[in-house]
Amino acid sequence: MGDLRVEVDINTVQIVKRQYALYRIDLTMVRSGGEQRQYHAFHRFSEFIKLRQDLENEMGSELPYELPGRNVINGWLKRTNSCDPDIIEHRKRELGRFLYDLLNDSFDSRWKKSPYVCHFLQIPSNWADATLRRTSNEREGDSTEFGSKPSLKDPQKWLEELRDCKILLAEAVRDRSSATKIGVKLRLRVQNLDISLKQIHQDQLVGTSEITRRRNLLNGLKTDLNEKLVERDSEWFNSVDDSRSEEINERPLQGRKIGETSQTLGLNDQELLQLHRDKTKSQDLELEKLRQIILSQKDLSISMNQELTQQNELLDLMSGEVDSTANKLRMANRGAKRVNEG
Repeated sequence: MGDLRVEVDINTVQIVKRQYALYRIDLTMVRSGGEQRQYHAFHRFSEFIKLRQDLENEMGSELPYELPGRNVINGWLKRTNSCDPDIIEHRKRELGRFLYDLLNDSFDSRWKKSPYVCHFLQIPSNWADATLRRTSNEREGDSTEFGSKPSLKDPQKWLEELRDCKILLAEAVRDRSSATKIGVKLRLRVQNLDISLKQIHQDQLVGTSEITRRRNLLNGLKTDLNEKLVERDSEWFNSVDDSRSEEINERPLQGRKIGETSQTLGLNDQELLQLHRDKTKSQDLELEKLRQIILSQKDLSISMNQELTQQNELLDLMSGEVDSTANKLRMANRGAKRVNEG
């Protein structure tokens, strides 16, 4: 590990909807022989905070690398605004230093090898140990990305492939221009994961509980793939000119979900989008009914409050009458006593 150096550059920042800043992280892994490998990722400042929390929860100790404070800029307290140029410049510098210290720490390597760090930076889990040369295994991995089906009967390789698919999905969500191409690759790789998991189960390479856990992880990946890519494709389909609609509907796999249901089977992308709109409209009607019920409960509560107010006023009046009657009784008792004494 001593011959590997990681260079960190955070120079590009994208302001999203004038609400927050998205920092581009460029990593260059350089070995002593001059071999290099580059990676990049996009994250908000709040995601760095979440990374620190995840690492500290995982390790059970405080992270030794410093993140910039939310309200402190160069030692001065300043109101937080993610789009403020001074805050952006300060965070670019401090976030770069944070990642550089974390990734180049040769004394305590447990932090940089954490799955949270690898997923956050979209780098392989063995990046700190593997060489940067393109071996035959790596070339096989590249062919996997374009649709071939390598054997994943090794349980460890199956988990690594699942992790790589999650990283690829995150990249597709970040980069809209390549989402369609990556979506096709991901569907093929997820299908291969499904088949390989069945083989692992048949050969009893792992226990039943582990098979169930992996099945849940794979189903979660399918759900994310459907929600994060298919919906984006549907929006793209809806924005294309009607003259190209037939051509779009014939595009294979692009907008289809993994695991068709009886309701969606046989529908094209436009029909799926219409079905989604109908479902949304139905949900809106249900929400409107719920709103009316809540308004009725509000009116009932107001009426009850008014009734209670009137009851309290009557009780106060009755209390006054009781006090007046008590005073009259005391005066009558005194008069009777004087008569008796006379």
